[in-house]
Amino acid sequence: MTKRPKGFLSLSGIYLALTTLCIIGITPVEAEDTPIAASTAKAVNSMPQGSRVAIAVYDLQRKRMIFTHRDHEQLRLASVAKLPVSAAALLDLTPSYQFTTSIMSMDGPIRNRSIGRLGIIGRGDPCLDEHHTNKQPDTIFVHWAQALKSQGLTNITGDIIIDASYFAGPIRPTTYPGGLENAQAWYSAPASAFAWNNNCIEVQVRPSTLGQPAGVYTRPRSKRITIRNKAITANSRLSKGIIVSRSIDSNTLFVSGRYQKPTSWFPVSIHQEPNLLAGDHLAAIFKGQGITVSGQVKLGIVPTTGHLLHEHTSEIMGALDILNRRSQNFYGEQIIRILGQKHHGEGSTLAGVQTVEDILKNRLDLPREHIDLKDGSGLSYDNTASAWYITQLLARMDRHEYRMLFQGTLRDGAVNGATYYFKTGSLAVANCLAGFIEMGPDKRFAFTILINKAESKSGNWRKRNDILRAIIADLK
Repeated sequence: MTKRPKGFLSLSGIYLALTTLCIIGITPVEAEDTPIAASTAKAVNSMPQGSRVAIAVYDLQRKRMIFTHRDHEQLRLASVAKLPVSAAALLDLTPSYQFTTSIMSMDGPIRNRSIGRLGIIGRGDPCLDEHHTNKQPDTIFVHWAQALKSQGLTNITGDIIIDASYFAGPIRPTTYPGGLENAQAWYSAPASAFAWNNNCIEVQVRPSTLGQPAGVYTRPRSKRITIRNKAITANSRLSKGIIVSRSIDSNTLFVSGRYQKPTSWFPVSIHQEPNLLAGDHLAAIFKGQGITVSGQVKLGIVPTTGHLLHEHTSEIMGALDILNRRSQNFYGEQIIRILGQKHHGEGSTLAGVQTVEDILKNRLDLPREHIDLKDGSGLSYDNTASAWYITQLLARMDRHEYRMLFQGTLRDGAVNGATYYFKTGSLAVANCLAGFIEMGPDKRFAFTILINKAESKSGNWRKRNDILRAIIADLK
C-alpha cells in the first residue's frame, strides 16, 4: 500500500475548502445542456442503448460553450487522462525543465584508471530509450561509457550502486487492470527512478542450425531474467511473429515457435526490479566498451557530495511529445511521480495525482471535484473527469503562453476541411477524444468526447470519430 505523504489530509481539507469557495457562481451544481445541433444529436442518438456519452465544445474566440451534452457527468477518460498530466507538468516544471541522471564515483576521483564503487542517481528520466535514439536504445549507455573512458576510467573495482530513492511506493499503480494479458503488456510497464527503454524486456529469436533450438536474446541483458526456451529452428510450418509470454509473478519468459529468420524485438513489461535490470544492462554495456566491472549491481544510497563523473539530461518537451503523441503510459507514470517528489517529497503515484489536481486548480482555476485521477497514464478504469473539465483545461491552456507548445504535443488530422489536434483514449470500457478544431483563424474550438460502454454488448459503441465528424459538420 502506498504511503500517504505527510500533510496530505490537511492539504486536502484546505484545497477542498478553497475549491468550494472558488466554484460558487462558476460551476452550477445541476448544469443544463446547451442544445447540440442536428448532426451531433443524430450521432449521439445512434449510440447503443445504455451508452454514456458526454460532449463539450467551447468557442475559443467567443469564450463560451456552444455544444454540451451531459458535460458535467464524470466518465472514464482512458488516455485522455494524459492531457491533465501533461498540462500540469508543462505549467509547473516549465519548458526548460531537464530530467537529470548523475554518475558518481563514490570513493574519490579516478586513480590509475580505476575507481571503487560507481553510483547512479536516478531521478525518473523516462527518455533513456529507443524513442530518442533512432530505435537504438543502447546508444545512451554507450555514450556514458565513452564519457567515462575519455576521463581515463577502465576499471570499476567495486559495485555499481543504483540510488532509486527518488521514487516511492508500488512500482505500478494498484488500480491497474489485473490479469496476465494486462500485466505483461508493454503498456503496463512499471515506473522506476532509474529506468531504461520504457521498463520493458525486449525479446528476439535468432534461428541456428535446422532442427535445433533457436537462440533467444533479451535486452536488458540481465541474469535476473529467466528464459524458458522451446523455440525451434525450422524452414516449414513457421510461426507468424514471435511467440512469447511472461510469468505473472516474475521476470520469467516463455518462448516457443518455429523460426527461419530473426524476429523483431518484442516488448513485455518488466515484472520486478526495473532499477536493477537497468543497472545490469549498464554494466554489460560498460564491459562491452572496455570498462571492467568487478563488483555487483545493487540498490543503495549514493551521496550527491561524491565525485561527479558524468551527468545526463533529457528535455521535457521531448517527453511530453512521446506522452501525448504516442500515448506512452510509462512516460505518464514517470512524470506524475516526479511532480509528487517535487511538491511532497515523495515520488509516488498518490503524491503525483494530488499534485496534478492541485496544479490545475491553482494555475488554471479548474475545480477539483470535476476530476479524479488514479495514475499518470489513464490505464486505470477509475480515472474520471467531466467533459466540461477537460474542455475547460484545453481552453485555459490555449490562453496560456505555452499554448503552442502544448498543442504541439498532440497528433493532428483533417476532417471535412477542418484541422484538428487531438488526444485519443481507448479502453475496453471507454472510447474518448479531446483536443482542438481549427476551421480558420477566427473559428477555433476546444472539444471533448467521452464515451463509456453500456453494460449491454449489442451495437457499435466506439463512435468517437463519427461524433467528431458530426460536430465539425454542425460548426460549419
